[in-house]
Amino acid sequence: MVKGYKRLRYHLGQGPNYMKWQLRGDDSVNYYNPDDFEFTIVKGKLHNRPNVAKKIYDGENKTVCSWITFKDGIELMTFPADPVRISYNPRVNPHWTSWDYEECNLDGFEGFICIRGRSLYVKRNELEEFLKLTTV
Repeated sequence: MVKGYKRLRYHLGQGPNYMKWQLRGDDSVNYYNPDDFEFTIVKGKLHNRPNVAKKIYDGENKTVCSWITFKDGIELMTFPADPVRISYNPRVNPHWTSWDYEECNLDGFEGFICIRGRSLYVKRNELEEFLKLTTV
């Protein structure tokens, strides 16, 4: 991880932090209950390890293969006016995807990411701009 950046992922490892958000900083790891978690990432990037995700998609056991990196995050202050819900489940799709743009691969998207509970949302205009650039 690049110094000064944070990494957020949904923790699925067995134990007391199962199904909690895991936030890693330079020297810290914190866990948050999704029922109480609202967070805005100002400029986040969606990461995926495609080879690992493909194996999970094909039936292998789950292991860490996706996360969000960012430098700045704040408690939820604003919610996009026209949000698009995004998700990641390598059993369903081996890449980040959207409920509105199901066939699109959102790996590498960078922008405003809003998290409420277990749901992630991005700004529609940022997502559409990303899709234009990646489908050319």
